[in-house]
Amino acid sequence: MVIINEFMSQALLLERLELYQATEDGEAESRQALRLKEEEAAKQEAVEVAVKAAEAEARAKQEADEQLRMEKALEFEEQSHALEREREAEFLRLQREEEARHAKEEAEKRRRKDHQAAQSRLVEEAQRQLEEAKMIQESEEKRMAKDIRLQRENDAEARAYDDEREEAWEEDMSRRKQAKADAKVEAHREQERRERELGKVFIEFDIDAGGWIDSAELFELGVSRRLAGQKRGSVWTGEKNAKMMAKMDADHNGKVDCEEFVRYSPLLSLHLASISLHSPPFTSPAGTWDTSSG
Repeated sequence: MVIINEFMSQALLLERLELYQATEDGEAESRQALRLKEEEAAKQEAVEVAVKAAEAEARAKQEADEQLRMEKALEFEEQSHALEREREAEFLRLQREEEARHAKEEAEKRRRKDHQAAQSRLVEEAQRQLEEAKMIQESEEKRMAKDIRLQRENDAEARAYDDEREEAWEEDMSRRKQAKADAKVEAHREQERRERELGKVFIEFDIDAGGWIDSAELFELGVSRRLAGQKRGSVWTGEKNAKMMAKMDADHNGKVDCEEFVRYSPLLSLHLASISLHSPPFTSPAGTWDTSSG
């Protein structure tokens, strides 16, 4: 409508201008009239075009409004459907939760019922065991009372018998103590005798009288034991002699003194005392002890 009004205003303005010019120029009146008619026709045509354009624009706007309204209606319908689906889903969720809660409550009831039944059975079993224990205790008390009575009846006879046994036991213990004391004295004497005999053996094998036995003298002792028949089926070697020297040499000075010899010798044998103390000294084929032979 605005466009139509504008066209009409322009047409009227042009018409007035043309009329004004026609009064001044009469000669151009006919031409002006013709031109005016043509212009009027053109204006009329332009007005009709403008009207049609306005109507088309109005229809397009109406159609757009109708399309927007339909889209909004569809959107609202979709939102309504979505909301309905959400409500149905929520209802199903709540229904499942209710069913789960109900099942849980039923399971808890069954558990409590089973627990109560088990507790009842345990109580009944405990009562039965308590009654049995009470009966057993009463029976045991009766038996113990009977045993005590019998024990008291036999105490007089047993006391006399025990006195006799106690006197015999004391006498036996006295004999045993004396025998142990005599055995200790004899063992001490035997130990002193062994030490004296081993001391003599040490002196005999301390060839250089240096107060100790070195590796060469210990080797001669080993060979002499085998010559005397104390060790059969083996040969006394330098390696065995070195091992024996390491065992006997308590202070690891390379020499065995009399105390070390006596302390270790009982582990060997007191047959050392039976070796001829006057047997000729052992020598190497060259006539002397070879310390490098091992």
